[in-house]
Amino acid sequence: MKKIAALESKLLALLVFFALPLGVIALFFPSPIKAYIISPPSLNFEKVVDDSGLNGRDVHLRFGIFNNILYAGVGGATNSASIYKSSTGAEGSWSEVASFSNDDRYVKDLEEFGGYFYAATASDPSDLTAAEILRSSDGENWVDVVGDGFADPGNFEIAALETFGGYLYASTRNLVGGQIWRSQDGTNWEQVAVDDLSATDTGVMTLFSFGSYLYAGTENYTEGASIYQTSNGMDWSQVADGGLENPNNDGVFIIVSYLGVLYAGTANTTDGLELYYSTDGTGWSKVDLAGDFDTLPNIWPSLQPTIVNGVAYSGTRVSTGSARLYATDGVDATQVGADGFGDPYNFALYALTFFKARIYAGFSNTNEVNCLQIWRSEELPTLSITNNQTLATALVGKSYSVSLDESYGTPPYTFSLTSGSLPPGLSLSSSGLIYGTPTHNSSYTFTVQVTDSGFPAQTYTKTFVLGVSTGLPETGIAGGKQSSESYNLTILAILLTAIAVLNLAKYKKFNITNLSIKRMPLFGRVLFIVILSVGLGVLFNIPNQSKDPANISFSLKPVQAATPAASAPPSDLDQRFQKFGLSIEKIGLKVPITENVDGSSKSSYEKPLLLGLGHYRGTALPGEGSNIFLFGHSTAGPVTNAYYGYTFAKISELAPGDRVILVRNGMEFTYKVTEKSIISKDNLSVLDPTSEEVLTLMTCRLGGESDQRLIVRASLI
Repeated sequence: MKKIAALESKLLALLVFFALPLGVIALFFPSPIKAYIISPPSLNFEKVVDDSGLNGRDVHLRFGIFNNILYAGVGGATNSASIYKSSTGAEGSWSEVASFSNDDRYVKDLEEFGGYFYAATASDPSDLTAAEILRSSDGENWVDVVGDGFADPGNFEIAALETFGGYLYASTRNLVGGQIWRSQDGTNWEQVAVDDLSATDTGVMTLFSFGSYLYAGTENYTEGASIYQTSNGMDWSQVADGGLENPNNDGVFIIVSYLGVLYAGTANTTDGLELYYSTDGTGWSKVDLAGDFDTLPNIWPSLQPTIVNGVAYSGTRVSTGSARLYATDGVDATQVGADGFGDPYNFALYALTFFKARIYAGFSNTNEVNCLQIWRSEELPTLSITNNQTLATALVGKSYSVSLDESYGTPPYTFSLTSGSLPPGLSLSSSGLIYGTPTHNSSYTFTVQVTDSGFPAQTYTKTFVLGVSTGLPETGIAGGKQSSESYNLTILAILLTAIAVLNLAKYKKFNITNLSIKRMPLFGRVLFIVILSVGLGVLFNIPNQSKDPANISFSLKPVQAATPAASAPPSDLDQRFQKFGLSIEKIGLKVPITENVDGSSKSSYEKPLLLGLGHYRGTALPGEGSNIFLFGHSTAGPVTNAYYGYTFAKISELAPGDRVILVRNGMEFTYKVTEKSIISKDNLSVLDPTSEEVLTLMTCRLGGESDQRLIVRASLI
């Protein structure tokens, strides 16, 4: 027993005088291990419909879009109203889908509501026959939902349709006073604004929903036109009267928003049409446009203008000569194309729209031979989201934000999530900002839709992938714990050693012969055993071995940067390499790559790294012109594939100018090394897309901190 006690004493002294300095030294030498707006384009137009296609109709008042098909509502003083459609808008593609009774001379408006397509009609003013509203669920078969002018034969025209607050609104012309009606289901209607409109307002010519309000523009040949506003659909207030600033303005025929500002266009046969604007919907001021848009012979604006890629387009009705098309930014108005597009009988351009990347223009024509015409422009750029499909990777517990960027379209834009889900902790604002602090690492797929403020509005959807990571992939020693654990145990060894020293202080001095575990209190004995175990663990580097006890090996030699053992290449190496592989002649590397590996999930990338390199999911592929991110092991544990375990052990030897070759599907891409750096594992910027093609190689830093990564970058040559 005395011999054992003496041995215990010597071991304790050895631990005190050796383990403490070793622990201090170990602190400093850890174990290796990112539209054209206002300027209108010069447009070329082609005619796609004339008299031969529409059976002699001479008036075209409205376009409509339903189920991605373009519709044209047409009519004439001597022909019944009719609706034609086309899925492409091209010449020869138009067909008639509805021909109404002879009392219905014109189609005044087309509107989608509640899964149905609605058409509002008008009789000839000389007939004063009650107007109708019809609807269709498929655009082909139409039924009456209002067949008698809302039981008032004086309603000879249903001038406008508009949706607001879950209701479909309809307005009328009536010589004893225009009316406004609404319905939640399209079949049961109630009259609103009964006592709010002036008795001299012979027609409510336009309805427009903007923000929290519904606006109505009237026709009044006695006192001048007015504008009304409502927030609930029932109670209306007059916000402009007396023809706005000019009593010769007999009607407000169009109200529309443009770049967040309301505009109203008037009919004026005396002075020429006028344009007014309002920033709050209540105060209206005249726009003094540069150009001749608001001068005679232009007496009406288009009843249906269009706004495309930040430019507003409106046609005119003229008192003499031919109608014109203008592009305006609200300050200047520039004529587009020749008068009447070369036809002197085109007296009015009432209808414009934007459909499948083209502007469509519907002319009314007084010539019995040509009659109305439909023209369309060349293709224009359309709204899109420009961000790469894979967004910048987020880091668990770290604040994150990325802005979705739109191209073309008309501001302001509204973004919304249409399918999938964002990572927990993140939100999408209506302005397109994804922000927050993610709480769980995984990969998330979701679809975002952006809607612009064009007229009609453009929409665009795009699916994104957003990965949330705890850091860049761990590519150091495979199959075992990370060096940070060894580092922590070293700290623990120092602390326990210090406690032991304090525990022995009562002996006043360190006398080897007097030290015995038998003399130590129970607490001291437990500390002795713990310190001895931890010390041995540090010395033999146990934390860096496999978790499987059967794989633990002991060595007094310090762990060094691994050197690949001689091993025959796998039989499928060449086949896999030609599909996707990397070759670096300088360091004798030829290795296959697994495509689209989830680098945010260790369980997802552990197996691919045993078979070569991993291509980080969502980063570019060769030839795509952006950042290609590859990662692989720099060292290996006993469970790692012998040939692939040390894939990136020597990339630290690369220098600027060295050549790196990628092969994908048999095609070679050559890159030149440009830089080499050490970064934190939390620095995810190396995953970001780049404007030019860049190859990024990553591995854990040899002989460095476990939270550091070695980065080598090369550019395509």
